[in-house]
Amino acid sequence: MSDYRVMMFQECPRCKAHEPDHAFVNCSFDVKEREGKVVQIFECTRCKHTW
Repeated sequence: MSDYRVMMFQECPRCKAHEPDHAFVNCSFDVKEREGKVVQIFECTRCKHTW
């Protein structure tokens, strides 16, 4: 697998859009390799939005 940096504390953009002062950072993430690139996928544990 390639070199990559894991971003661990991302805020959910959907929750943040509805609640500007929202600071919920309990998002899970997965790291996958797709077409030779490492992709990090986040999922909000509150609203289940993925990005």
